[in-house]
Amino acid sequence: MTKNSYFFIKIIIHLKSVMKEKLDKIFFTPVSPVSLGIFRIGFGLIMIYQLLHIQPYFFETLIYSKYFIKYDFFEWVTLASSEHLHIIFNIAIVATIFFTIGLFYRLSSFIVFIIWCYLFFTDLGHNNNHYYLIGMFLFFLPFIQANQWGSILNFHKAPKLIPRWNYLIYQLLIFILYFYGAIAKMNTDWLSGYPLKYWLYGRTSFGEAIQTFLENNYTVLFFSYYGLLFDLLVGFALFHKKYKFYALFFLLPFHIINHFLWPIGVFPVFSIFATVLFFNQEITKLIGFKNSISAFYIQKNKAIIRWGLVLFLAFQFLFPLRQFLYSGKTNWHGYGEFFAWRMMLTDKQGAVRIRLYNQDNKYLGEVSISDYINERQLFKLVYIPKTFVPFCNYIEQKILSDPRNQNITDVKIYVDAFKTINNRPFQRIIDNKIDLTSVKYSVFRKADFILPFKNTKIKEGYNTITFDEMLRFMK
Repeated sequence: MTKNSYFFIKIIIHLKSVMKEKLDKIFFTPVSPVSLGIFRIGFGLIMIYQLLHIQPYFFETLIYSKYFIKYDFFEWVTLASSEHLHIIFNIAIVATIFFTIGLFYRLSSFIVFIIWCYLFFTDLGHNNNHYYLIGMFLFFLPFIQANQWGSILNFHKAPKLIPRWNYLIYQLLIFILYFYGAIAKMNTDWLSGYPLKYWLYGRTSFGEAIQTFLENNYTVLFFSYYGLLFDLLVGFALFHKKYKFYALFFLLPFHIINHFLWPIGVFPVFSIFATVLFFNQEITKLIGFKNSISAFYIQKNKAIIRWGLVLFLAFQFLFPLRQFLYSGKTNWHGYGEFFAWRMMLTDKQGAVRIRLYNQDNKYLGEVSISDYINERQLFKLVYIPKTFVPFCNYIEQKILSDPRNQNITDVKIYVDAFKTINNRPFQRIIDNKIDLTSVKYSVFRKADFILPFKNTKIKEGYNTITFDEMLRFMK
């Protein structure tokens, strides 16, 4: 070994030692468990509401669908029967109550995580960002010490200090959510006030004065730029000892207004409540538990936790960037759309018609789409066009398996799908000359049958017939 090689190896070993020391200080510094305990209780109450809130969709709508849009690599997840779903939901609610009060905390939170993932992956139609966020928060719940304070089993015990990574993992997930939400808004449409110009129009339920205010062009532009700058800066501010207090003056009205303006479920409430994770020291001092905390929870398997967290966080920072690996408009072709925090970004609508032909190119008719899927599923098919391939394959299999169609040996399926982004004129998104049953489905490669987006001029008057068109094609 040469002298230079030996010197280089010493530098590598030194850097590794320094990195380990810094990461240990960041991850394993002892901190108060109070805010994490408060968050566990609030998160549990939010989860109970969320589980009750989504039940009608599962039992009154999704259960009647014949086809389910599968996530890549999760095709094996199937929807249970109505009877089993009732059992699953009841178990999830009871387990949520348990981890909320701190009873059988690790087991109960793990059960809720498994059930939530199951419900999430049953169908892509009900995908949204805060369901994904809830899943990641639930994933870490069994591993962190969120039951050290406010737990029914530890009620008479002095809480122990816990390692800082218990907070940091959640704080960084919140930061990533906001930051990539801002990145997604950095486009011409958003900076020009679209789609808020349409979404803020016609809010008659708030009264004439507020309606007039919301429809003003300056109000629209203010909301657009406020949303971008808020998402871009609030994550950094929450990590700052001083600026995090100022961040509250922007965070609270932002999420409160969102709650009343948009149908986005528990996300605003969850986001407001999650800020307690950034004010642990202040809350601990405020409620007087600072002097009652003495012991330190002994952290085992530090090396596994250290590098596991580094790899997980690196993945969370890098995975949303896959949207930039594909040419074209993400909101059009759908590649990289999910799990990238592209929240409330564009107004997307569409219309679909599916035509059938036999092996002799004889026209067989149109597919009654509503016989197979519901409206929410149909919207997702249009938004993620590659999902039409497995759907068309399913339709072909159903036709060929029907004893009445013994004279049909092959089914060719052509899709007339149209889409509009931010009220531009409708454009065809799928090449209607390609038989989608002949297309090989690819998870990563951009499909050739998806037509390129044409950046036409946005219409000023909102197209109110779009949704009716969608329903017309479903009949």
